[in-house]
Amino acid sequence: MNPPARLAVLALAVLLLGGATALVLQSLQPGDGAAGAYPVRVTGPDGDLHNGTVAVHEATAYGALLAAADAAGLAVHTVEYPGYAPCGTYVERVGDHAAGGDGGWVYEVRRDGAWQRPPVGACAYPLQPGDEVWWRYVDGP
Repeated sequence: MNPPARLAVLALAVLLLGGATALVLQSLQPGDGAAGAYPVRVTGPDGDLHNGTVAVHEATAYGALLAAADAAGLAVHTVEYPGYAPCGTYVERVGDHAAGGDGGWVYEVRRDGAWQRPPVGACAYPLQPGDEVWWRYVDGP
């Protein structure tokens, strides 16, 4: 099943379970984001690794991480899980900070004045003008 079809099935399943999240999932398609300048913050266990505005060409939350990492001279290492739809890119390490144990990298997007943790992988979450992206290392769930 191709990624858009998998997303549609997932959205339908969430809708059938009665979640308002289905409306969000149905509207999220890889590559639908608006390229532009976005504020991006990347916070490791010891503080900010990057905090500034960067030009994002691949206008997804993951693309924002890559642009911020490039601006800060940080390497990003990922693991691909091809069975996850619409994308299965897991951020394993940013700079010297690797996921492990209960710790790892998560992202949040501030849209319409509220921070949210989107219900899809960062490579499938399209950015809109006015969004802010925050990648941070967290310990525990």
